[in-house]
Amino acid sequence: LTEFININSNDEIGHLAKNLDHMRQSIIRMFEEVSKTKELAELNQKLQEQIAERKQVEKSLREEKDKAQSYLSIAGVMLIAIDHDRNVTLVNKKGCEILGYEKEEIIGKNWFTNFLPEQHREEVSHTFDKLMAGEIKPVEYYENPILSKNGEEKIIAWHNIILKDDVGRLLGTLSSGEDITDRKNAESRIKLKQE
Repeated sequence: LTEFININSNDEIGHLAKNLDHMRQSIIRMFEEVSKTKELAELNQKLQEQIAERKQVEKSLREEKDKAQSYLSIAGVMLIAIDHDRNVTLVNKKGCEILGYEKEEIIGKNWFTNFLPEQHREEVSHTFDKLMAGEIKPVEYYENPILSKNGEEKIIAWHNIILKDDVGRLLGTLSSGEDITDRKNAESRIKLKQE
């Protein structure tokens, strides 16, 4: 296919040579197209393999997330993750029960403006800002009221940790909280009786 017939005559042999040359050029173009098609097919195959691999990874991550969520669901305490912007990124089943909301009504909402009584928002919000700025260390144990959907205040005993990314940037907090409202009310009643 690399040889060119060099005959420049107008007789039968010249026409035959020109036709053979056109045929040679058509065959070369066809091979080029086949080669491109083959390259595209190989590229497509690699892409399909990458897509299949990614789907498998996504499936595995989804299964792990579902497993983690099921572990969180059976926890006997409220679990809440709050991001740097003060929005709830995770809540477990117990948290939904204590707050009286569905999960979808909590996730993405600002924790401080939606779930804290107004008289406590500024103080708790200020403490959170200091945590996120790295100005103070998280308190191991902390009590503060929250506001449930029906407007009831509940006292929660919190255990908190700071969430960081791979390079150590502060991302938010993860807190486990126990509803101690009944215990606090009982303690108050006992105190009143003793006085």
